[in-house]
Amino acid sequence: MIAEVLATDLPDIRHLIDTTVRHSIPLPADDQRWLLAGIMESLERWEAEPDVFLHIKYVADEQIAGVLLLKDGWNLVNLFIDPAFQGQGIGRALVAAAAKHTRASNYDAIRLNSSDFAVDFYRRLGFVQMGPGKDRPGGCVPMELTL
Repeated sequence: MIAEVLATDLPDIRHLIDTTVRHSIPLPADDQRWLLAGIMESLERWEAEPDVFLHIKYVADEQIAGVLLLKDGWNLVNLFIDPAFQGQGIGRALVAAAAKHTRASNYDAIRLNSSDFAVDFYRRLGFVQMGPGKDRPGGCVPMELTL
C-alpha cells in the first residue's frame, strides 16, 4: 500500500535509509556518513516545507518497506527500499506513483541524480542518462524519465 509520509514516520524512515545505505552502497564509512548527512538534510527540508514535496511510503507487512521523496513535482530526491523488501517491485510502484503525480503537476519528466549503484535499476524503469556523472561518494549520474 502506498500512502503519504507522516511526521511520525520519520524515525522509521531514518532507520530504513540508514540500513539501506549501509547494506546497499559499498563505500568507506566516512563516505557513507557524508552521503547519509545529505539524505537526512533532505528530510529536514521536507519537514520545513512539506508543500514543496511529495513524500510517499510503501507499507508491507505493517512496516515501511520503501520511501520516495519528490521535490517541486519533478525532482526525485530520494528513493530507498528496505533491503529485506528489495526485488519485490516496491521501487517500481513508488516511481509509478511519483510519475502520476508529476503528470498531474503538468511536468513531462522526472529527473534525478542517481548513485552509481542504482543506475541499472533506473534504466530498467526507462530513465536515461542526461550527461556525464559527477565525482562524489557513491556517484552522481543525472537521469531523466520522460512521461
